[in-house]
Order: sequence, then C-alpha cells, then structure tokens
Amino acid sequence: MKELKKIAIGGEMRPVHYGFATLSEWCDLCGLTMNDLTKIGDNMPISTAINMVFCGLKHGARKSKNEFKITFDDVADWLDNDQQALTDAMEIFSDSMSQKVSKKVKSQKGRGGKVNPPTFDDFLIVGIGQMGMTEEEFWDMTPKTFSLKSEGFFELLEKREQFEWERVRFQTVALINSERKKHQQIRPQQLVKFDWEKAESKKSEKSKIDYIIHKAKK
Repeated sequence: MKELKKIAIGGEMRPVHYGFATLSEWCDLCGLTMNDLTKIGDNMPISTAINMVFCGLKHGARKSKNEFKITFDDVADWLDNDQQALTDAMEIFSDSMSQKVSKKVKSQKGRGGKVNPPTFDDFLIVGIGQMGMTEEEFWDMTPKTFSLKSEGFFELLEKREQFEWERVRFQTVALINSERKKHQQIRPQQLVKFDWEKAESKKSEKSKIDYIIHKAKK
C-alpha cells in the first residue's frame, strides 16, 4: 500500500487521505456536492475547513489501521494554534482531485435538458458497474487516481475493439485476395478505412506540413 501523506497537527505527524469515502462524508457533513469540491478555495467557511481536515484525518487513520478518537473540537483547537496544518491538508486535498472528469462518467440531465454535474453515484456506475472495482477499492480511491485508472481502462477497451475490427478486415481481405490475381489484389485500407485511421492520417499529414513550414523558416 502506498504510504499516506501526513500533516503536523496536534503535536504529531498524522496521516490524511482524501478518497471518495472521505469526500462523501465531508459533503454530507457540510451539505456540499461533488461539484462544490472543485470550487473549494480561500473563501471556504471555517466549519467546512475544519471538517475537511477532520475527515481527512479520520480516513487517514482508517487506512493506516490506527485508532481514531479525535473530535471536531480537537481539530478546531489544533487549527487555532497552527494554521499551517490547514494549508498542508488543503495541498493534499488539491493533489487528490482530478483536473478533469472522465468522459465515461455521464451526468444525469435535469430540467430543460441541462446536464447536471456528476454525482458520487455517477462515478460509482463507472467504477463498480463498468470497471469492475469493488466498493472498498472505489471508496478508498482519490478522484485523481480514479481519473487516471478510468482513462487507461477505457483506452485499453478501445484498442481491443479496434484490433478486433482490423482483424476481421484482414481476414476479409485475405479471403477476397485468395480469389484474385496478384495485380488485382487489394490492401486492407482499400476495403474500408476506419475512423481512427483517418484521424491518424490527418495527424501525420499535419506533422508533415508543420515540418515543411519549420524547414522553410530556417
């Protein structure tokens, strides 16, 4: 298990963790939504800030399998004496959040067709329903790690699907060419050119043009 980051608070170095379970509890305590967490900043109410640290410490202790007897008031008193602990916790929280949400996490539409920001349930549908994660895996994972994992997971699925289409095309071309003379035979992309191949061709063509322009400027 990756070692948890720690902050100096209450006279000790204590582990903190901001996985989905931490964020869900924090949201419940403060009446926040998943989308609200992306806007957390310097104008955060003090009670919200204390709960952020409290929840991070609670789940840091849980993941470290340490006993947790700290109260909200304990954290409030500690932060009164040392504001640096809040800054350190905020840095760990920010590092745990993803700068982008996977396109596979589909938000539900509200009134008038307006797309609502993704909720915890939307992430659960992808993580547990599609990626095969366990509940424990999901709730312990940070949004940043989830984003990277889901991106890699769906990219792999896409590559596999592309490979299957290309395999079927290759077999079809081989069958067609088996009945033709050598000068009449076709190449796979003459039968059908897939969208990802067209995109790659455009990218390659653009690179050639950029190279020619670069050479011309010298």
